[in-house]
Amino acid sequence: MPSNRGLRIHLRHVRAIDPAGGPLCTPGIRAWCRQHAIDLRALCEDGIAVDDHPHLHDDPFVVRVMAIAREEATLDAT
Repeated sequence: MPSNRGLRIHLRHVRAIDPAGGPLCTPGIRAWCRQHAIDLRALCEDGIAVDDHPHLHDDPFVVRVMAIAREEATLDAT
């Protein structure tokens, strides 16, 4: 399993998820943030450290978001 150490997820990663119904709408993202106690402003401005939110690691949606963030970090490192 890939490491999440130091991984940050940003709004762009959340928006990159394309659920069956189409991209998430703003109210849907706000509701998701409230449900998981995520500061939406922090997510938008600087992203959030996955290490600071261990309760998210088992959420299937967040697993997909982390994969997108990890892939972006790998591409940036090359």
